[in-house]
Amino acid sequence: MKTEKLARALFFEAKFTGRDRNAQRALLERARDAGEEAIAILRRRAAASGQPLARDAKPRKIAAALSGDRDAAPTFFWSAVAWGEWGLVVSRVKAAKAGAAPRVRDYSTTVIALDPAYEEGGGYRVLGRLHHRAPRIPGLTGWVSRAEGIRNLRLAVKTAPHNFVNRHFLAEALADGNSAAKSEAIRIERELVSDAPSPTHLV
Repeated sequence: MKTEKLARALFFEAKFTGRDRNAQRALLERARDAGEEAIAILRRRAAASGQPLARDAKPRKIAAALSGDRDAAPTFFWSAVAWGEWGLVVSRVKAAKAGAAPRVRDYSTTVIALDPAYEEGGGYRVLGRLHHRAPRIPGLTGWVSRAEGIRNLRLAVKTAPHNFVNRHFLAEALADGNSAAKSEAIRIERELVSDAPSPTHLV
């Protein structure tokens, strides 16, 4: 789907081309909007096939309705990424008021329900990162849980144990814990430094 691919391309332009924070924010806003447009297209497809989805449909219901649509997992994954990265370049209050965290949570949970192995455990990776990085704001993001962050990041590593990003994000989350967790984080990072990158992920 062109809109999903646009969201992905805008994310990479924002993150990996040396743009300043203002330019990154503008690009990620476009990525976020492209993702929402792609999700709207998926919803129209589901309705046309006799499976209309309510606006507040839960991730598992969405995944069940879209299980045969090959664009579903990529669309929800890159939409979650766009919202998450946008939330990191604006103020925490602005991100919370815009509903960034619940969207990332629901979209990544939808990816897991559609295909837990997509993007090498991408749904688990994004969900775990959300729980690790998002602030707990009463009435808005009180459901954020550091324990859930570590649990999902471990699932990402279990799904794709050689993925460097899965392992690094897990190490970062563990580094905020107790002494045993910090020791595990150091071990993971040392293993990463000594490991060879995947030939399929070379730039």
